[in-house]
Amino acid sequence: MTTGNATRDATLSGALSGGLLGALANIRGTTKWTQLLRPAAIGALTTGALAGGSTYVGDKLMGAPDEDEISPYTNRGMVGGVVGGGLVGGGLGALHGAGALSMPDAVPKLVRDALTKAMSGRGKILKGAALGAAGTGLAAGYLGADEGMQLDFIQNQLEAARKKQYLQSMGL
Repeated sequence: MTTGNATRDATLSGALSGGLLGALANIRGTTKWTQLLRPAAIGALTTGALAGGSTYVGDKLMGAPDEDEISPYTNRGMVGGVVGGGLVGGGLGALHGAGALSMPDAVPKLVRDALTKAMSGRGKILKGAALGAAGTGLAAGYLGADEGMQLDFIQNQLEAARKKQYLQSMGL
């Protein structure tokens, strides 16, 4: 599978699962299906971008998978997610620590309060960068690995089908 195909597949898979989870998380109390479109779109865009980006970055960092490599896209998705998510989260955390960016309302109050307390005192920018890099890197690494597992599963199923077809064509 090429880098482009793996990135495309991970993006589509991430967008689908993120859209479904975004809609399902907000289904309680809604009276119209149109009220689910916004959270579904946000979930699809966010998860699709994270999954595709993680796969792309991991592929570029680690190179093309070897034929005998076990779970190549799981590994690439995880590495790409940790690196890319860590860089983005570190930048956003530094901006928050500098007071140039506020946390979105989507962040639960308990988490927001804990992060605000952790970033108090001296070195707010450095603390914000560290917390942002760790949190976003871990989340993106998990998501990248999850989407990579799906790609590995699909590749393994395709390979098993090819082997079965080859053995049947040989009369075995």
